[in-house]
Amino acid sequence: MTTQPARRPRDRKAQILAAAMECLQRSGYRTTGMEDIATAVGRSVSGLYRHSRCTQELLGQALLSSSY
Repeated sequence: MTTQPARRPRDRKAQILAAAMECLQRSGYRTTGMEDIATAVGRSVSGLYRHSRCTQELLGQALLSSSY
């Protein structure tokens, strides 16, 4: 029996941004690290770095994509 490789969800970026905002709101920018965000979204830190270079970039992306 062969198994199919796991596919990444289509809304992965939205999941990451939502987790980033949650972590940033809860702990603040200065104390939130990529490790915290990766844990919240259920990814490895190296996997998270494939989507964003740093916490600051995630914050900017999350703010730009929000409907405030």
